[in-house]
Amino acid sequence: MPACAAPTALGLTIVAHTLILAGPESDVDELPPYVTCELDPHDTTTQDHAAHLLFLPGDTEGKAVWLLWNEKHARTQIKDGCQEYDPDHEICTLYAAHPHSHAWRSTRDY
Repeated sequence: MPACAAPTALGLTIVAHTLILAGPESDVDELPPYVTCELDPHDTTTQDHAAHLLFLPGDTEGKAVWLLWNEKHARTQIKDGCQEYDPDHEICTLYAAHPHSHAWRSTRDY
């Protein structure tokens, strides 16, 4: 299934908040100038878009900084990784308790 793919630019405020959340060991140089929503297509009047920004340095459980946004605001948040696996033992690339279906790297159209 294709992702929502709504784009948004990462401004200096988002980059600064990401660095604060991820810590000084994080590599903000890895951040792209913009991201796209990784969720399934959704009702944007009731649900935020979401995009993975950075994994937390040293974490082995998939904790990461995610950007959540809509037309009015954006926020960064640390979220646990989804721990669901597909039959081929591939882990979902989204955050824990995400809405809609899981995203397997091998089957997601980005």
